[in-house]
Amino acid sequence: MFRAYHQAKGEWLVFSDADVRFAPDALREVMAVAKERGWEHVNILPHLELVGFWEKTVLSFWALSSIVWLEPWRVSDPHSRKYFGFGALQSLRRNAYEAIGTHRRLAMEVVDDVKLGKLAKQAGLRSGVAIAGDKVSLRYLEGLKNIVRSISKSAFAACGYRAGLIAGGVFANIVLYISPFVAVLFATGLPRALAAVSVLCLLVLHVRGLIAVRVSPLYAARHPLGVAVLCYVLLHSMIVVLWRDGVLWRDTFYPLDDLRKGLT
Repeated sequence: MFRAYHQAKGEWLVFSDADVRFAPDALREVMAVAKERGWEHVNILPHLELVGFWEKTVLSFWALSSIVWLEPWRVSDPHSRKYFGFGALQSLRRNAYEAIGTHRRLAMEVVDDVKLGKLAKQAGLRSGVAIAGDKVSLRYLEGLKNIVRSISKSAFAACGYRAGLIAGGVFANIVLYISPFVAVLFATGLPRALAAVSVLCLLVLHVRGLIAVRVSPLYAARHPLGVAVLCYVLLHSMIVVLWRDGVLWRDTFYPLDDLRKGLT
């Protein structure tokens, strides 16, 4: 991407993964939104195409929990520290990209798309997130094996290689998203009633997310399974990186000490 930047001549630069599909007028509309809202850095949330049992079960919850955690609606607030970066489509003004140090600042970042958004926010750029609808679509990860492989590569890195954040995230997921279902089955009296309310709220939230990605609301019933798999992936990500003392990606090994020194 850094090499491509030197070849690009336009006022705006667009960074996108190779498997993203664009409608013919998608970029035109992205630029229109950016200019209308005065943004210098734009993130686009694509339509996620989820196919098969595991993609619908795990990635629907992953997407929902990511949105709740990252709060992309707050990114455009100059008083908020929230930032957002997703590889499907990010666009920056050329002078803004140069001002934050280009991808040279991200040379040792595993989650370079996320950290590009962080650099933009830290630099005080006017940043924002828009929903693409059908204009930009992506089948993010195909099948359970790729889900585990890809998220395992990036999850520990996204947490700054801090084991405490991974452990805290797993604990929070279990307490917030799994324990209410367990309590409904085994608790009695008031605890069961409170757990039932929690389960209902979780299912409603999950159903709304499923409808947004055009997946049957019935998959909300698999909510605890999706959470359990994601918890496994988070722990797997941490354990593998610590065991190897680094990250192996596309046949290249990156030592953990070097990765930590290169954190943005």
